[in-house]
Amino acid sequence: MPNWRKVAAVLCGLVFLASAIAKLVSMRAFELYVFSMGVAGFDLTSLAARLLILLEALTGLWFLSGWRLRWARWMAWAQLAVYSCFLVWRMAVGDSQSCRCFGELVDMNPLQSLLKNAVLAALVALSAKELYTRPLRPLYLAVLSGAAAVSLFIYSPPDWYYRHFGEPSQYIHPGQWDQLMASHPVQGRRLIAFMSTRCEHCQDCARKLHTMLEQADVQPEQVQLFFLMVSDSTETEIAPFFEKYMNGHTYPFEVLHPTSFLPVTSGAMPVVVLARDGEVVREYDYQTLDEQEIKAFF
Repeated sequence: MPNWRKVAAVLCGLVFLASAIAKLVSMRAFELYVFSMGVAGFDLTSLAARLLILLEALTGLWFLSGWRLRWARWMAWAQLAVYSCFLVWRMAVGDSQSCRCFGELVDMNPLQSLLKNAVLAALVALSAKELYTRPLRPLYLAVLSGAAAVSLFIYSPPDWYYRHFGEPSQYIHPGQWDQLMASHPVQGRRLIAFMSTRCEHCQDCARKLHTMLEQADVQPEQVQLFFLMVSDSTETEIAPFFEKYMNGHTYPFEVLHPTSFLPVTSGAMPVVVLARDGEVVREYDYQTLDEQEIKAFF
């Protein structure tokens, strides 16, 4: 069999592995992108995102193992067909943002990613149906696949793990909270979030929170955002923050001086609070946000 076909098979394996690793190292951005599609809740979305990464990694390992590559080729084509249909849909709705096919390491819009899929599909077609005289035994491949799955979930546990097995979020200082509510009263059932426009974790939390609020049908007037004043330009940064991280939706907000903001949350951010007539009912950080509790609360 020509060596170039074997080279093509190895390249296919490396590309699928590289795609999986790139998504894994920017897991938060990838799962938020999938969640922003609004097709399922965050817990299911985060699990699906990890399974997609695992599927790509196993496809890459399969190509490199040299075992029955005819079936590996069909597996690769099936994935590329599904991803391409998704990309065509995103192009049809006018989406030009990065599709996260290589996480945040490579910024590719849907059209560029579609062309990449076409090239990869051709490379799969040119790849060899066998790679070695003695390919990796199926048992070894299964053990390697199992190790990859365990490693993935150890490296990046879904957020529901932290909610069920981690310590409850406790950031709000009661005395400072009472002072804030006295100077900035918030009535009724409200979701209150403490963020900074320049904090990367706050930006991710804004993406996650906005999709949760949309799915729970929470109205903007039921939300109150407090932003940390980090400079004289903080207030002018809020509109672009809403545009970029909350899909252009705006919510009631106020900008607090650090001496008013930081003592309330013990210096932590982002912090999200469910409050009833100014009384704290539940508090969360990024990982412990619970959309089911938010839906039930409102």
